[in-house]
Amino acid sequence: MYQISRKNRFLALFSLSLGIFFAADDQTVVVTVLPEIMKDLSLNVTDIDKAAWTITGYLLGYVSIMPISGRLSDMFNRRNVYLIAITLFMVGSIGTGITNLNFEQIGYLADESVILSKFTRLTETIEWVIATRIFQAIGAGALIPISIALVGDLFSTDDRGIPYGIIGASAEAGAVLGPIWGAVIDSVWQWKAIFWLNVPIGLIIVIFVYLTVPNKTTSLKHKLDLTGATLVSVGIISITYAFSKVSNSNLMFLMWGLIGTISLLTFYFKSKNIEHSIIPLEIFRNRAFVAANLVHFLYGTSLIIVMVTIPLMANTVLSGDSLKGGLMLTRLTIAIVPSAIVGGYLSKKYELRLFCIPSLLVGAFTLFLISRWDSTISDPYMSIQLILCGTVFGILIAPITVAAIDNSQKELRGSAAGIITASRFLGMTIGIAGLSAWGAGRFQNLASGISLPIPRSGESSLDFLQRTQNFELELLSAGTELFSNFFLIAAAMCILAIFPFLFIKRKKS
Repeated sequence: MYQISRKNRFLALFSLSLGIFFAADDQTVVVTVLPEIMKDLSLNVTDIDKAAWTITGYLLGYVSIMPISGRLSDMFNRRNVYLIAITLFMVGSIGTGITNLNFEQIGYLADESVILSKFTRLTETIEWVIATRIFQAIGAGALIPISIALVGDLFSTDDRGIPYGIIGASAEAGAVLGPIWGAVIDSVWQWKAIFWLNVPIGLIIVIFVYLTVPNKTTSLKHKLDLTGATLVSVGIISITYAFSKVSNSNLMFLMWGLIGTISLLTFYFKSKNIEHSIIPLEIFRNRAFVAANLVHFLYGTSLIIVMVTIPLMANTVLSGDSLKGGLMLTRLTIAIVPSAIVGGYLSKKYELRLFCIPSLLVGAFTLFLISRWDSTISDPYMSIQLILCGTVFGILIAPITVAAIDNSQKELRGSAAGIITASRFLGMTIGIAGLSAWGAGRFQNLASGISLPIPRSGESSLDFLQRTQNFELELLSAGTELFSNFFLIAAAMCILAIFPFLFIKRKKS
């Protein structure tokens, strides 16, 4: 543990939490302003699949860098690696901010410089936005595991629970508030201001981290495994991309899945023959560490299913709109933030399994109750169940992180942080991809016997109206059953997470 003052320790925690908040915020900030981006770049509705890569690309970069950045922080000065990561995030933000930049404001340069003219045309493309967003994500994704590792350095074993809860709460709050933040900034200025604002905030974080986190070099000194880093990145990106294609093309799913699998297997066999791998395989020899990652994967899968399904249900079965869906989701997510801190406190005081396993059972039961919802659901029952569900998800954040970090060697703390964080996001990515693929087929089966009403010869308008109403009721019933299936799958993930948790025991270090 770093020997620093209590004041600096908590200033450092604040700075790290702020960085994670904005890193997570940029995962979802584009959601509400995507139509404005498309309009600014003269894209049509038919180009939505290409434009969506401003979100997907960020997620791919975000996830792929996590295990690698954690290892880099083990090998080199952890503070310096963090500062490099947030600098990359700011540079990527500037890149996105200059999209469709009007060089006419700076005079003759655009006309006189061929290079500048070509650069201007480049910034007017969606490919530019996607590329700069991926660059952003590489910096943003690196911040989370490094921050977790730094918390492990800044706080003693007994005191890490609450800081981990704050870190987790910051990530959740950022992801939840991202769309709202984007909408507010866009309404006041324009969508590019979202990314320009990352720069002054990032500079503040840089100053505080530089002043409060000790400039301490780690004991690990060996050559960086660039080949291993490449194989891991290709493997994670390929498998993630494969699941994004499973609903559209089985061939693409198999091809990218095969590329990802071969890359990861090649990395595994290569790493067995070298002394210092970019992801140390010895860390997986600890049963509790492996179990924590499995729990985090299942946790991420369950969470993303719930977060996607609630707005969909609000917009269809509950006859609402995007605002209603957002407000419903807020009831769940607003409970995550304080309960994550509570989970950190409980991690400090009690054996992890003592409260985590009951929490998973409560979560599964609550999701079962939510799966019974239909068009008649109303408050206070709806709000109570959503808040309870969010509370369960929040309580689990810190204990899972604590279990992973405390069951890894001190010198591998960064690697452990990167792996445990990536496990959750992989669960979320695969969960949403699998949900969309399975859900599309499931709905087709449920709606296969429902015929679109067509006016019949000699049929009265009253009879046709009645058949139309019956058609709508049947579709509503099919949608209700589909969403029920989604929530039951999320509940099953909670139940499955209980079994690896049986192998997790807090290790004092």
